[in-house]
Amino acid sequence: MFAAFRLAKLGQSCILIEKNTHTTLHPKMEFTNHRSMEIYRHVGLVELLRPLGVPESWGFSEIFTDGLGGGNVEVPIARIDRPSPAELRKIWKESNNGSHPLEPQMRLSQIIYEKKLKELVQKEESVHAFWGYSFVSLTEDNDCVTSTVTDPEGKTLVIESQYVIGCDGAGSQVRSSIGIEAPRKQLGLNLAYAHFKTKEIEKMRTKGDWWHMTTLNGALVVSQDEIETYTVHRMIPPGMPFQMDDPVEFVKESLGGMGGPLDIDVEVILCGKWSSDLSIASSFRSPGGRVFLAGDAAHQLTPAGGHGLNSGIQDIYDLTWKLHSILQNWGGAHLLTSYTLERRPIAELYTRLAEKATMEVFLPWFTMAQTLGLENLTAKTEYGQQCREKVRDAISAGRWTHEQDGAVLGYSIVDFTEEGGVSGLFERVAGECGIPVTAVWIPDERHCRDVWERDVVLVRPDGFVAWRCPVEGVGGVGVEVVRKVLLTVVGREEKGALDLTNMIFLEV
Repeated sequence: MFAAFRLAKLGQSCILIEKNTHTTLHPKMEFTNHRSMEIYRHVGLVELLRPLGVPESWGFSEIFTDGLGGGNVEVPIARIDRPSPAELRKIWKESNNGSHPLEPQMRLSQIIYEKKLKELVQKEESVHAFWGYSFVSLTEDNDCVTSTVTDPEGKTLVIESQYVIGCDGAGSQVRSSIGIEAPRKQLGLNLAYAHFKTKEIEKMRTKGDWWHMTTLNGALVVSQDEIETYTVHRMIPPGMPFQMDDPVEFVKESLGGMGGPLDIDVEVILCGKWSSDLSIASSFRSPGGRVFLAGDAAHQLTPAGGHGLNSGIQDIYDLTWKLHSILQNWGGAHLLTSYTLERRPIAELYTRLAEKATMEVFLPWFTMAQTLGLENLTAKTEYGQQCREKVRDAISAGRWTHEQDGAVLGYSIVDFTEEGGVSGLFERVAGECGIPVTAVWIPDERHCRDVWERDVVLVRPDGFVAWRCPVEGVGGVGVEVVRKVLLTVVGREEKGALDLTNMIFLEV
């Protein structure tokens, strides 16, 4: 849906095929990182989404405890406190050196996010949405993509389009249709979950406020809205059969921890099981070049670190402006090639981080009770205190998992020189080439100039720096250099067509 929303805001018509008539009911991603928030700000979603999320005064604290059921340890065994979004804004304002984003992260359940996004998409006249329709297969040729879909009654429809973006999840039928493999790596970690509500919020906070709570009995509990909604995940021991016969009792046992089931009234909304698998498609673009993969269709991650939906949002933000440039006839073929080249390495990085977080942080956290002994961890003895210190060290070492900072149409040329001649030159040459460029001349802005370390900077539509002038200044930047820079960064000329030695820095 974000792809459809973004294309609509770029002025492109599209057809949205969604097999479900309703948005997700599953308690998936509830952590939106800095980079995604910057994207939302650019596309006009921040002011619409922030009021729906957890208020900015709430932080991102994590606790490790023996449970909420009256165990031996009255306070959390370990605690990680992080600044709230409101506090981050104050910190960043005092340290405005280019190292911080403008938008803090946000806590917003994907359940709420999708509902709002569907509402917005349905208002866009250029989005032709078909809810309850299923994608079956596609073929592509040099001119178009022909997709076969079925309506809710099973009737077949054929759709022709210039391009297709497959955002259809880990079991992507679009990916299968274009013959792209996505080998799966199983980490061997299986969990059961329950999504629930409770009005007895005071019982959930007997050990302080928290965003995530890990208990000695292998449960991870997530506070979804700081009002009444939570999700609990609990590890299933390898090789052990598991059947959640009583979801309510499952929740109470998980919350209670070593103190026995917590006496609390809960309403279980949804429950099930999931496996910690990883996968990355061999390519994010079809052999024919007209079909693209994004989100879980391109890469599947574990929830560890919160990269799932965030990486999908970033895929779409990268891809849509490039497709728009092609459809508007100012982008070149090499620009679409850059989608896989840019996004797949990011998926590989996120996959490594998710695996590292799963195997080196969360799995040891879940099994710490077995490693150190339950009685030792809760004992009011000197050795018990030593065991709890080991837990604190392990928890502290894993705090990085939620501290990975994610890190308007047309290009912008930012000129800090006193004359402002280079920005005007870029704007003129860009006009001749049919490339949208906005010149920003700010000769008195030394702070930004110091951060970017150059007198003139070319910024892509997605906010990335595509070019910086030479360190020694703009003396050698003439018409021919400007033309080659522009044609290179929009994919209309091979990267090797320009001698980059001591001249420019490219991120394309």
